[in-house]
Amino acid sequence: MAFLRKRLAGFAVATAGIVALFWSFREESGSREFESVCVSGEKREAELSLHGDSDLPLSVFPDGAVRGEVILFFETLSAREAFLSCLKKRGVAALGLIPEINAVRIAEKTLAAFPDIAGIVSADFNFSVRVPSVESGETLPPELREGGAGGNAPVGNSALALMNASAEACAASAAGNGIKIAVLDTGVFTEHVAFEGLKISKIDVAGGAADTPESQAHGTAVASLIFGNGAGEISGLASGAEMLAVRVFDGEGNATAFSLAQGIIAAVESGADIINISAGITADSAVLRAAVEYARSAGATLVAAAGNEGVTALAFPAAYKGVIAVGAVDGNGASAAFSNVGENLAVVAPGVAVYAAGTDTPDGVVDFSGTSAAAPLVAGALAAAISNNTGDFDIRKISDSADDFGVPGRDDEYGAGIVNFERLTRPPGVRITDISVNDFYLSGGKGAGNELCLVATMQNRGTLWEACTFSLRITFADGSVSVAGGNLNLRPGESVGQATDLSSDNLKTGVYVNAEIRDSGGNILSEKNAFLKKK
Repeated sequence: MAFLRKRLAGFAVATAGIVALFWSFREESGSREFESVCVSGEKREAELSLHGDSDLPLSVFPDGAVRGEVILFFETLSAREAFLSCLKKRGVAALGLIPEINAVRIAEKTLAAFPDIAGIVSADFNFSVRVPSVESGETLPPELREGGAGGNAPVGNSALALMNASAEACAASAAGNGIKIAVLDTGVFTEHVAFEGLKISKIDVAGGAADTPESQAHGTAVASLIFGNGAGEISGLASGAEMLAVRVFDGEGNATAFSLAQGIIAAVESGADIINISAGITADSAVLRAAVEYARSAGATLVAAAGNEGVTALAFPAAYKGVIAVGAVDGNGASAAFSNVGENLAVVAPGVAVYAAGTDTPDGVVDFSGTSAAAPLVAGALAAAISNNTGDFDIRKISDSADDFGVPGRDDEYGAGIVNFERLTRPPGVRITDISVNDFYLSGGKGAGNELCLVATMQNRGTLWEACTFSLRITFADGSVSVAGGNLNLRPGESVGQATDLSSDNLKTGVYVNAEIRDSGGNILSEKNAFLKKK
C-alpha cells in the first residue's frame, strides 16, 4: 500500500469556508496511523492506529468513537464525487454523505481498500452519543461535583418565574411569532395537548428503529419548554414560534456526531432561525465543528446544553465558539450539581425537576432534569426577544440582560447569569428602575479568624440609575446580629458584591441573612433572605 501523509491548516468546502480539525495519516507496518492536529498545530493527547481489518479491537479507537468508522473530508466537490464513483464501481456504498461540507462517512475497512485517495484533506472518527434519560417522579440527577457542591432543589412549575417571565408576559410579547426553531432530538410526540395549534414540520436524518411515545420522551420534554401553550401546566416561552422537529436519535436512543451534523445542516437548509441541541459529546468532532460553522455562516443561532457530567469542561457543540452554551440552575437559583461549567458558558436557566410534557398520555407531565431542560428555555426566550424586536437583534443581549448570580460579573459557573425574560424582551428606549439583590455566596475571608466571606451580589437590572442604599443583616445561631450597609451607585447592567467576613465556626451552625436595597425615600426596591450553612 502506498505511503500517504498530509498535514494541512484548513480545508475548503464547496459552499462555505469552514475551519475544522485536520488529520494526518500514514501507513506503517500494515496499519494506518491517524494523528490529530488542530489548526493551531496543537496535537491531541494520543496517536491512534486504525488497522485495515474489518474486525478491529475496540482499543484502537478513542473513547466514544464508533467502532470501524471514519469520516473523510474532501478538498473539492469533484474529488468527493470521483471517490464516490470509484466506490460505486466496486459495489461499495458510503455510510453517509453531507455534501454541504464535503464529508463522507465510510467503514474503516473501505478506507484500507483505497490507499491512494485523491483530494482528501482530513479525516476524523465518528463519535457516538446516547439520548439523556427522562424520568418521572422525584428522581433527580446525582450530586456530581466535588464535595457535593451545587444545588438540587426542584423547579417544578416555577421555571418561568425564575426567569422573570409569566404566561401573561409571554402572551404580551410576540412569543416567537415568525421564528422557526429546530429541535434536534429524538423526535416529538406532537399529539401532546401542549402543542395544539402549533405549526410543526419534521425531518428524520436518523432512520433506524421506529419511533414510539417512549422513545420520543426527551425530544417531547425539550420541545414543550419552548413551545408549550400552557395546557397541562406546560408553558413555553415561544408558543407562537414554528417547530421544526429534526430527528437525530433513532428509536433506540442512539446518535452520532455525524447525525448531529446532518441535523444541523438539514435545519439550516429548512430555514431554521434558531437550532436547539439538548445533547452533546465529550470529544471535539471535526464534522460537528464544520456543521456548526456552516450554520453560523448561514445566520442561524445555535443554543446547546452544557452537559450533565458535573465537570469543568463543556460538551460539544456547546463548547464551540459562537454557540450559546447553557448551564442549569435549581429551584433556588443555585448552579445545579450536575451542570458542566467552563469558560464558554454563556448563561444558565432552570434545569432541575422542571415540569415538562410527558409521552405516557396526551396530557402527561414529567419532572425533567438536566442542561437539556435549561437550553430550550433559553432558545424560547431568545425567539421571543427576536420576534419582539423591530430592528436587528444583537445576540449579545442574551448575556447583557441576564441576572448576575455567583461572583459579580461573568464567571464559569453561571456565565452571565440566569436569563431574565422581561429584560431580554424589553423594547429599546423603555425607562425603568430595577435594582436587585440577586444572590448570596461564600468565598475566602480576609481577616484573622475570618475564614469565609459572605457576599451579596447586587445588580442594576433596569435602564435608569437611582441613588440607593443597601443593608446586609446577619443573624447568628445564638441570636446575635451583625449589620453592614452603604450606598449603591450602579450603571444599568452593572453588578457588585457587598461582602462581610464571617467566622467559619458560625457557619457550622448556620446563619440567617437578609439583604435590602432602598431608594432615597426609604422604600424597599429589592429584598432577599436566605439560610446559609457550611457543608
